[in-house]
Amino acid sequence: MSTITLQNVVKSFAGKTVLHDVTLNLYKGEKVGLVGVNGSGKTTLFKLIVGLEQPDSGNITKTRGLTAGYLPQEPDLPPDGKLIDVVSEAVAGQKQLEHDLQALSKEIAEFHGKPEEAALLEKYDRLHAEFEAGGGYSYEIRVREVLGGLGFAPEEYHQRIGALSGGQKCRASLARMLLINADMLLLDEPTNHLDIDATRWLEKYLAAYHGGSVIISHDRYLLDRVVSKIIEVENHNITVYPTNYTNYVETKRIRQLNATREYEKQQEWIAHQKDYIDRVRYAKDSAKQARARQKLLANMEERGEIREKPLGYDAQMKLQFKEHRKGGDMVVRVEKASKGFGEIQLIRDLDFEMTVGEKVGIIGPNGVGKTTLLRMLLGQASVDAGKVRLFENLSVGYYDQEHRDLDPTLSIIECVRKVRPGAKEAEARSFLALFLFRGDEVFKRVGNLSGGEQSRVLLARLVWTNPQVLVLDEP
Repeated sequence: MSTITLQNVVKSFAGKTVLHDVTLNLYKGEKVGLVGVNGSGKTTLFKLIVGLEQPDSGNITKTRGLTAGYLPQEPDLPPDGKLIDVVSEAVAGQKQLEHDLQALSKEIAEFHGKPEEAALLEKYDRLHAEFEAGGGYSYEIRVREVLGGLGFAPEEYHQRIGALSGGQKCRASLARMLLINADMLLLDEPTNHLDIDATRWLEKYLAAYHGGSVIISHDRYLLDRVVSKIIEVENHNITVYPTNYTNYVETKRIRQLNATREYEKQQEWIAHQKDYIDRVRYAKDSAKQARARQKLLANMEERGEIREKPLGYDAQMKLQFKEHRKGGDMVVRVEKASKGFGEIQLIRDLDFEMTVGEKVGIIGPNGVGKTTLLRMLLGQASVDAGKVRLFENLSVGYYDQEHRDLDPTLSIIECVRKVRPGAKEAEARSFLALFLFRGDEVFKRVGNLSGGEQSRVLLARLVWTNPQVLVLDEP
């Protein structure tokens, strides 16, 4: 029996259909991956399930007493609270049960041997069973286990939420969500801002989680290790694949290949018919045949028998950089560079060189200084000792993981033309089509885009500046 059911759900925004006639069943304890292109309606589906949005038509029903936890991409945490206190709010029910059991124990002692004792004992047994079902006295240990698994060190537990980085806030929000012990977890990009170790920990946690979970993620490895069903949101509707991500990709590839072959075969046949009609329509001995074929095509179109172009037939994002005039070979040189904040030493005596054409990856746990190193290389952060030299006359494109360079009040086309003010609208629209922004989509406000769509805008703007050096922080 399903715990969450959507029947013929329709949802639109500003006259644009996002979901149409969606029917879906989610079952107790199952692990599901929710996939689809950016802006296809995955987050909208989550908001409908938890009641943050209402469907235009259709029904959404949930099992009575079902608890659902929703993790949005953008955290909403009280800035003045301490990390440990804010995360521990998820186990406030356990704390209250512990307090109630202690109070009941005192009452039972007071009424020992009296008529009221039986009722108090019955209440104590009921609350104690509820307390044990929630993990008993282990809740404080679980809080620290989850915080540690997501990369928080004990010395960070008493930091104010407002003093944390954007990535740390996302991890804190995830920690709180994992601890609420919900029957169904709805997680929107939970691996954002997680390092490799934290991602592996999360995979194990979700795989062993007692309840169900629906996970929006572009991390194919997480989906392969955790989920047993893929739900794809595409063309305003959903398709369910009862398998992991790798098998889903192969199944879909075969389906698309067959659809493409059938489409191209029919298009070739239609083109042949139209060519014949054009050649003989005025010939006395063949005009009747031409009219018959014309009527056949019209009837096929009226009955909906002409195949539509398969989704994704010509929709691939294209990154195209122009050639640069050859300059020097050096890009950056770092000599004995050190950087710290207070007593925390992030980088010490770093020697590093990068030459033209090299591709360098920077890895490490959260908080070790990866973004700080990038900012040092760009000259946005000073060094405490040593030298950092980004060689002169190099144009640098920087992708900021927090999208701080995007103005939410601008349209997509305004945002991109801002870096090349002289570009004509037609040129900008043709360029944005390479990043899958077509037609009137280019006039959408950046602030109304999904996180993935904003990433594409940032990449488009970056590519249009045609930099010689790319610096990408979690692209």
